[in-house]
Amino acid sequence: MRYKHWYIVLLLLTYSAVGYAYTRLNADTEHYVTFNGNVGYSTLFNSIKDRPSSPGFETELGAGYRIFHNDFLFATGLGVSYNLFVSNQPIVNTKIDMLDTEGEPFKMHVYVAHCQDLAHAVNLNLPLLVGGEWGRMYFLVGPKFAYTVYGVTSATAECTTSGIYDRFYDDFFDMPNHQFETEQIIGSEGTNKLKWNFNLMAHAEIGWCINRQYLDKKYNVQPEKVTWFVSLYADYGLLNINSAPSDAENTFYYKQTDEGVKYYVTPLLLSKPAYNEKFNNFTIGVKFTVLLQLPIAPKQFIYDGSKNTRDWKRGGTQAIK
Repeated sequence: MRYKHWYIVLLLLTYSAVGYAYTRLNADTEHYVTFNGNVGYSTLFNSIKDRPSSPGFETELGAGYRIFHNDFLFATGLGVSYNLFVSNQPIVNTKIDMLDTEGEPFKMHVYVAHCQDLAHAVNLNLPLLVGGEWGRMYFLVGPKFAYTVYGVTSATAECTTSGIYDRFYDDFFDMPNHQFETEQIIGSEGTNKLKWNFNLMAHAEIGWCINRQYLDKKYNVQPEKVTWFVSLYADYGLLNINSAPSDAENTFYYKQTDEGVKYYVTPLLLSKPAYNEKFNNFTIGVKFTVLLQLPIAPKQFIYDGSKNTRDWKRGGTQAIK
């Protein structure tokens, strides 16, 4: 199934290359190198019962290629994005049957609170977008392919333990030599590498040109060769990116060791409750893009008082009064 995804990518890249070859032959087509920076709010939706979505942050740097054919746009490129997701896990309040060092049975009361997950992911993004423009405004929509090249996740919590004996009225607290501790910090066991599945996102953006001038109002002006845009964008993951293993631990678990009982919390994204559940990402934010026009043969139009000047608005066109 994973190979089929790459076949789709290669097919779309071939299509874009053919489109590029065609548009280069058309005198009304202009070509731009683009550089962009994004910043936005990101979240992970999941299908786990009673587990809220994980809020986060995304930023991206990218470079690409944009084609203008009259008012039609095609854009592609490569971006590197960083995502940070933060989530809280439910409180754990449980009792464990144990034996003390003298062989006497008791119940270990374990209370785990303030459990927080952090997930960091670095992705490679490949957009293939089409759209249009009117005046200073433009829009782009299309698929955006993403692959996680680096990811880690961790979890921490505060754990308070106390001992309950049948022959004693009060619980035993704050006795570290008996492993009754207050608010000890526990975490995940070992290194937690996060490897998400290949993702396909639906992308949409709408933007506004910052420095373009209207040539139908001010003639004898050579349009800017460097154009700046600011836009709003949104990404929604169409595929399940979850890759939690089937043999994962619960979000809270403990182990008997030679040094006593050790308590752990597992990041939700790698835990047993996440196995076979769906995780979809969603991002909304602001995008800044600069367009650098590639050289083309200059064109001239003579203004006679009646000519429609709507096609004068791009670089390479010299308006003459």
